[in-house]
Amino acid sequence: APFSTPPPSPSNDTYIETSAPFVSSNVTFIETEAVDFWGPKCTACPENRWCSGGLASLCPDENMLADESSDNVEDCYCRAGYYYTGFGSCELCPANMWCSGGDALPIECSPHAITPRGSNRTESCVCERGYFGPAGGPCSICPIASWCWGGVANPCGEHSTTAEEGASWPHDECFCEDGYYVPHS
Repeated sequence: APFSTPPPSPSNDTYIETSAPFVSSNVTFIETEAVDFWGPKCTACPENRWCSGGLASLCPDENMLADESSDNVEDCYCRAGYYYTGFGSCELCPANMWCSGGDALPIECSPHAITPRGSNRTESCVCERGYFGPAGGPCSICPIASWCWGGVANPCGEHSTTAEEGASWPHDECFCEDGYYVPHS
């Protein structure tokens, strides 16, 4: 007889610890944490990998993510601040655009709004100097007698103005109205 005693029952499992998983190239060979008579104790594929045939593979680009229990390389998607370029790679979102991640293309900020590279939401778009408006836009040209920076319209000092719309710095563009001056001490 192949067994001298009956096999253990599922409620009386015996476990054998194995070594931790190891990585070769972009494939992680999954070794079960616990094995009993009934076979391996399988666990969900970890985040940022996809698993098939008992192997866990990294997503093809370091800027890609995958949800737990993913089973196909097509489950990998670009993280926010990146966009999918095809061929399994993600690129950093260009300046003056924002990228939500996934397979979405970069989205341009509203006119006269700017962002740094890698921005990941519309609120990252702020009005450029000389314009004002909420984060994400729209942006309007700075009115006369104001200077605008960071999307905020700031009034020039009392009895001062600007020569035209779009001022962006008080020291260069705000000046005293006729009949007023700046006393020097």
